[in-house]
Amino acid sequence: MNYFTYRNRRYAYTLSEPFMGDGERLMTFSCDGLALVQDFLVEDIPELIRDLPNLMEAHQSYHQELKQQKVLRFRVSEQDRKKIEANAKAQGFPSVSAFARSRLLEVA
Repeated sequence: MNYFTYRNRRYAYTLSEPFMGDGERLMTFSCDGLALVQDFLVEDIPELIRDLPNLMEAHQSYHQELKQQKVLRFRVSEQDRKKIEANAKAQGFPSVSAFARSRLLEVA
């Protein structure tokens, strides 16, 4: 697991081993904080990594514009709350809400 920093927060991302796709060497980039899983040409990976803070800025701006209007609440124990917060932070999410949305919207 790798990390990049944006506004003093660490965001986790992973890169797969290179593989061949349509005759070109590709890697899969995955970042929950950006809600992004995508294949990139191996030679484009260094530029992608340098641009991650700009991608995060664009991602957060876009989501702020959506202005979620509905609230979903549920109760958890204090122990579960601490685990959820720790998981959100460890996986690079900007908030517990972003972490919960990401996990709850995943297709099983």
